[in-house]
Amino acid sequence: MKTTAAKVMVFGLLGMSVLAGCATRAIIVARPGPPVAGVVVAAPGRPAIWVPGHWVWRPYRGRYVWVRGHWR
Repeated sequence: MKTTAAKVMVFGLLGMSVLAGCATRAIIVARPGPPVAGVVVAAPGRPAIWVPGHWVWRPYRGRYVWVRGHWR
């Protein structure tokens, strides 16, 4: 009877140690990098400078959004 209880205890501890290894997981969340900027052909305008477009991360959308270039 004592050997049966000892076997149950050993197998129980062994089973718990195996299951404990499965419970340790890490979740890594990384947002993706911005897409490659495209080529924009802009006609020269009045005495001003061209501010090129760029990608901006919008957390509420969960993605990057393109902001168009403009003259300033």
